Amino acid sequence: MYARRSATFCLLCVSIASGQPMASAGKDVAVFLKTSAILSAPVLADAQSELSSQMRTIGVRIIWWNPGQGQPQPAVSRLIIADFNGVCSSLSASPDEAFAASNLPPLASTSVSDGIILPFAHVDCSALEQLVGPVLAAQPVSRREHLFGRAIGRLLAHEVYHIVAQTADHAQAGIAKEHFSTKDLLAEHFDFDPATIARAASPARLSTSPQVHLAP
Repeated sequence: MYARRSATFCLLCVSIASGQPMASAGKDVAVFLKTSAILSAPVLADAQSELSSQMRTIGVRIIWWNPGQGQPQPAVSRLIIADFNGVCSSLSASPDEAFAASNLPPLASTSVSDGIILPFAHVDCSALEQLVGPVLAAQPVSRREHLFGRAIGRLLAHEVYHIVAQTADHAQAGIAKEHFSTKDLLAEHFDFDPATIARAASPARLSTSPQVHLAP
């Protein structure tokens, strides 16, 4: 039985022993997008770009893996499954549909089992649209989709960080902090804070994970 770890604005709600070494910093991490959601191409492209850019700052290179496309087998230290639900687009947003943050379900989450953060990241696009959609409604379509995709990438970066670092600890600021605001999700610049980057780069935080070869 898996215990689910939810995140309201990426809030970790379980207590996990801290001090575990980062498992995959400096390694290649494969991300497989498993989704039944309506995910527009512009949103997906910006979400992928943002996640790759954010993780690169802490020494993790994201490889987007799609076994259905006959890709060669990458040698990676970890495989993460990213799942979405709802309509991953801001095009249905209405300026009159404002939702209080406290009334929304978690925007993103992962799961844990026996104190291990499992390699599954989930984003609730419907909740995200309810939060940021009214703010984006006045924007041109292309800008709206870009900002929405980038917000998804930031939510994913928070969850992927917890997975590869195997820690429930939060930073005081940046992508690894406990709570995200609408401003954080839509700001032009919102990144991992210097303290988190320094911890990720520290040799004491690294471990040697065996490589995993993924079958096409």
